[in-house]
Amino acid sequence: MHEMLYSFREQTYGTASQTFFRKQTQSWYCTIGGKQISLGKTKEAAETRFHKLMGNRDAVRSEVKTLYAMFEQYLTWVEDNRKQGTYDNNLHYLKSFIASVGKRSEVGQVKKHYLTRRTTQYPDWSDTATNDAISVVQRMLNWAVQ
Repeated sequence: MHEMLYSFREQTYGTASQTFFRKQTQSWYCTIGGKQISLGKTKEAAETRFHKLMGNRDAVRSEVKTLYAMFEQYLTWVEDNRKQGTYDNNLHYLKSFIASVGKRSEVGQVKKHYLTRRTTQYPDWSDTATNDAISVVQRMLNWAVQ
């Protein structure tokens, strides 16, 4: 599980926003409007960036540009809100998806053939595993637009 240490909470625009340190990445993050955003490696830099972001909400929307960033945020949400087995299953399929499209692929560039091409790379997968893999990626994408 992700280990998080919460440093402080701040009430903003009616929703709780917070910064926290994630040991896994050795970085500070915050949650704004349900989205987790990397703030940097040091607490001082994180607090500065956090306050800058809180002053400019439009900047938050532009933070998630890559599929990998979405993958990290979605898995954090799954880990916090679903059972461990669900998290493990999502992690398995999403890691192979990210490996096939690359960490730098932008969200706006996702095409249907990315999924179908990826599933043909695993000819030993059963129909059920193929459907599971496609469903997990679709679920992540749907989660991101809600």
